[in-house]
Amino acid sequence: MAKSWEISDDGLRYTFQLRDDVTFHDGTPFNAEAVKANFDHIVDPATQSRNSKTLLGPYDRTEVTGDFTAVVHLKSPYSPLLGVLSSTYLSFHSPAVLRANPADIASGGKFLVGTGPFVSSSLTSGQNAVFTRRPGYRWAPASAGHPGEAYLDQYVVQFLADDAARVGALTSGQLDVADQIPATRLAQLRGQPGIKLVSRESVGSPFTYSLNVTKAPFTERDVRIAFQSAVNAEAITQGLFQGTYSNSRSVLTSSTPGYDKSVEGIWGYDKNRAISLLEKAGFTTTDGDGYRTRNGERLSVTLAFAASFTSEEQRNYHTALKDAVKQVGFEVVLRPLDTPSIVQAFATGDYHLGSGSPSAIDGSILRTLFYSSQLPGVGGANAARVNDPEVDGWLDEALRTRDVAGQNVLYGKVQHKVLAEAYVLPTFVSKRTYGVQERVQGFALGAGNLPTLSDVWVS
Repeated sequence: MAKSWEISDDGLRYTFQLRDDVTFHDGTPFNAEAVKANFDHIVDPATQSRNSKTLLGPYDRTEVTGDFTAVVHLKSPYSPLLGVLSSTYLSFHSPAVLRANPADIASGGKFLVGTGPFVSSSLTSGQNAVFTRRPGYRWAPASAGHPGEAYLDQYVVQFLADDAARVGALTSGQLDVADQIPATRLAQLRGQPGIKLVSRESVGSPFTYSLNVTKAPFTERDVRIAFQSAVNAEAITQGLFQGTYSNSRSVLTSSTPGYDKSVEGIWGYDKNRAISLLEKAGFTTTDGDGYRTRNGERLSVTLAFAASFTSEEQRNYHTALKDAVKQVGFEVVLRPLDTPSIVQAFATGDYHLGSGSPSAIDGSILRTLFYSSQLPGVGGANAARVNDPEVDGWLDEALRTRDVAGQNVLYGKVQHKVLAEAYVLPTFVSKRTYGVQERVQGFALGAGNLPTLSDVWVS
């Protein structure tokens, strides 16, 4: 919504000149006071924000110097600021809602009051959400196909978590668009008359396993490297997805700015190395089930994951991982948890392995993934619980570096270190794939691989 911005020489002040014709759909103007209200709400301890507060980084305060001029002050330089402000996680809410119903914003429905081309009309929990065209909308970004009101009168989002049900609803004509089509269903849809597929590789981190370095046996570097070396991720990815998804060799996908190709040769599948390292670590005996033991204790680790938010593809990868490391004597115990339990487990460090693939626009995601203070319990994604002064130093320097090339050199160092230390095991790069009925026109993917629905119409 900014017409322009200016960054101070020390990188501690960002001055934004806002458009003067934008309003929230409740009539509240989008002005400098609205910017201040939103940012202050995010960092307010009472809000208990995790992800959004983390994205704002070293935010200090917002100074209103004019009706449409906001100066954001930082406590220290933070080069990713402009990028994270463009993300959906820092979208603006009407200040009127922030004042009257701050605890209800996350519930959506009538409390979702923004500046976009659609208005949230209704929400039926677990079933659907309805959005209608906003009359008078005229401030679409330059990347949109047109600046004015959306073409659609209305769109309805149906919540269908089951892959088969979602694909079935698409092929039967009950849905015009189906999101997150799994790789196993693509062959079926490619031969389906009247349906087209629109997809793009994820940007950010590939589907990655994090090894909790604070919980034995992953406190030992040799054991971590043995685990990493025991997994032929390329073969698993090919076997499960039949070439639909690519394999990743780093903690950033190859399409993410900041990806360092040179890391591809520093690690990989080596069963003999895995066995040698485990024996060096003292796991020289096996029990009746074929798992390695040391001092009478089985070499066993637990993979904790959110049962409700883990896709069929990810569960299949968990199983393949479990089978792979068993070949060298590791036991992996799969531990599906409900949402409160997984939050508690990751807040306290009660797990050996975590997994995920957070999206991002550039290498700055590495700070969320590996900075020592960015633990899951406080809004970060450092599931490996890395506390490495060298990694912290590189990431801090990247925040102070305004030059993108310089940032990428530092992000490359981080990638090398976290892979060489076997803090993580990167696996596949998924695609965000949509199945779309041919009657749907103008469907294209924008930032975050999300469709720009204001440009869509039905023929």
